[in-house]
Amino acid sequence: VKGPADLTGDIDATSTRAALDNARIGHGANVLTGSVAIDVAGARPKISGKIAADKLDADPYLGVAPVKPRPQAQAQPGGSKPQVIEPEAPLSDVFKTYMRAMIDAPVTRGGMLEIPAVPVDELIPAATRAKSKQPTSPWSEEKFDLSSLRAIDLDVDWAVKSLGVRGMQFAVPQLKTVLDDGALTLEGNGLGTKDGRLSGRARIDARQPVPSISANVKGEGVDLYAMSEAFGVTPLLDGDTGIDADIRSTGNSQRQLVEQLTGTVRTNMAEGHVLGYDLGNITLGTVIRWLTGNREYDPERRTRVTGLNTDLKIEKGVVKESTVTMGGPLLGVNAEGTIGIVEQRLDLSGRARIASFFSGLPFRIFGNWQRPTVQPDLSLASVFSRSAPGEASLADIIANADIKPDAELALLIGRVMQKAGPSGLDAGTRAFLEGIQKRAIGN
Repeated sequence: VKGPADLTGDIDATSTRAALDNARIGHGANVLTGSVAIDVAGARPKISGKIAADKLDADPYLGVAPVKPRPQAQAQPGGSKPQVIEPEAPLSDVFKTYMRAMIDAPVTRGGMLEIPAVPVDELIPAATRAKSKQPTSPWSEEKFDLSSLRAIDLDVDWAVKSLGVRGMQFAVPQLKTVLDDGALTLEGNGLGTKDGRLSGRARIDARQPVPSISANVKGEGVDLYAMSEAFGVTPLLDGDTGIDADIRSTGNSQRQLVEQLTGTVRTNMAEGHVLGYDLGNITLGTVIRWLTGNREYDPERRTRVTGLNTDLKIEKGVVKESTVTMGGPLLGVNAEGTIGIVEQRLDLSGRARIASFFSGLPFRIFGNWQRPTVQPDLSLASVFSRSAPGEASLADIIANADIKPDAELALLIGRVMQKAGPSGLDAGTRAFLEGIQKRAIGN
């Protein structure tokens, strides 16, 4: 960080120690006050003291850019154009993959032919997989230089009324910073956000050739939108949230730290919004097109949700056990699966309630988490004949789905029907597959 700094205060110095009392340090718009002492009698210089500030902008010192202000209201006619998100896997290609799996799968003891679960790599076309594996990782491989952590020792107490980090404001009544021979510990209690509180302890240990980090954070009423942006993650949810995170990692670069990230993260949100979609102003056709084709994501649109809870268990950069439960007047979700943090890819399966059209609709979300594919999960065949009165069935999906004539798909479904015989499929599954076949033939 460049620019002039102003320093005033009362100095008391000896041959091994210098103390600055009634200090005022000004740099740009930031003004710090307090007392600081520098002791050079030990193996390393040691800085200790107490520092306070009314307002401190941390972004220039962290080397990050300010974030754009969030949208506050629903998009109006003539506003910004929504982004069209194309799924990684076209619906017809996904159907083909499931049909091939059914052809290869063994028949159950009862003579029934079931739709097996399919690995996500088989659902995404090879060309898309190859493109996604190109070196476009957001995680830097530049090696950290933490040598400065071994140059001095610190024991400083901070008190900042308003600390700004990437657009998020924190009240920091008490933050203790201790640096001892390359091990930096930050511990804060009662850190305030706009409507919530955070407390936690973080440690960076640079004493070994491969640095390690650990953090334990608890919070209530945390602004999830602002927190997501502060960590460089595209906000998908908005609402005051409780957080309990315990994570650790080792590595010489940002990518290595992500690859070794391990721990648990739990969140709970009493009320908030899903960003990008407004399920209060849709029709059945809109829902079906959203599930089976392109989707329009508009960050100014949102759907109210209640009771959102997540439970994530991370092992070496992969969320191997994740559970998401969401309720609300228009949208309800229960899902679980895996999330690859390094590759930014996910594979979640669950059931959803969407407006008044579907209840218990099986779905699968997979692919890049910035533009995932969202489609009905065909492996949950038992729901095909379970539509409640007044609700749309999966047959309605096929009737409205964007499935273009496809001779290969029609042939694969024919082979499945032949293998199943007259009694190898339940009536709902058979009707569902026949509907797909008719669309593939062009009827």
